[in-house]
Amino acid sequence: MQQAAGTVQQARAGVAASRAQAAAERTRVTQAGATVNTARANMQQAEAQVNAAQAEVVRANADVARYQELYSKDEVSRQRLDQAIATARTAEAQLQAARG
Repeated sequence: MQQAAGTVQQARAGVAASRAQAAAERTRVTQAGATVNTARANMQQAEAQVNAAQAEVVRANADVARYQELYSKDEVSRQRLDQAIATARTAEAQLQAARG
């Protein structure tokens, strides 16, 4: 009888250990899912930053074209054209940085 009781006790301990291992695995799976979700959100944010940087490059380059035309007509200063060129170069550098 005592031997049977000991065997039952060992079986119960084994079941408890198995349940604890299963709970730990569920926790790891949940954490992995959260990590994947975070990675997806980070990727979406990075894509949005690239898109914004691309839009800024387009705008800045359009400004350069406009200011070049105005400069050729002597309607804006060389300084203003240079500022537009510098802004376009900065926008391009920011796009490259956003792309990684």
